[in-house]
Amino acid sequence: MQLISHLFNTTLSTLVDVAPIVAILAVFQIIVIRKAPPNLGRMAVGFVYVLLGLTLFLVGLEQALFPVGETMAAQLTDPEFLYGDAGKLKAGFQPFWWDYAWVYAFAAAIGFATTIAEAMMRSPCIPIEMCCFPSDTIDHRLIPYMQIPSIQGNQNCVGQSAYLIKQDE
Repeated sequence: MQLISHLFNTTLSTLVDVAPIVAILAVFQIIVIRKAPPNLGRMAVGFVYVLLGLTLFLVGLEQALFPVGETMAAQLTDPEFLYGDAGKLKAGFQPFWWDYAWVYAFAAAIGFATTIAEAMMRSPCIPIEMCCFPSDTIDHRLIPYMQIPSIQGNQNCVGQSAYLIKQDE
């Protein structure tokens, strides 16, 4: 019952967080575009999926990853871990910053792994680039922003964005 209550509260919190984004999009659609959005039903279902996904993601973080992180932080900074037997520590002892080398090494490893993982998320762009554009025509800085709806065979792509093609200088 506590999990259901937590899910409900997290869903409400997520709804409050996402509501301004939805409001801005709705105002833009009504005032600027002045047309009803196409497939409003599909958009509503997609919004529910986003809300549900964010809620489950946040609850999963709170239930699984945050406790593990807190436990690891407590263990890595525990004087017994740093200096061995805590009974040997004198009253008023102040540790130095280099006494926490394990924490710095762990943080560096996490940062490195995150950097590598983020770069791997862009790897699907490489086959799209090879399929769609000759190597000298694409501005490689824009690859993360490429959106190509479909690929026909291995020869050409549909939906190429004109702004991705370099202009002759």
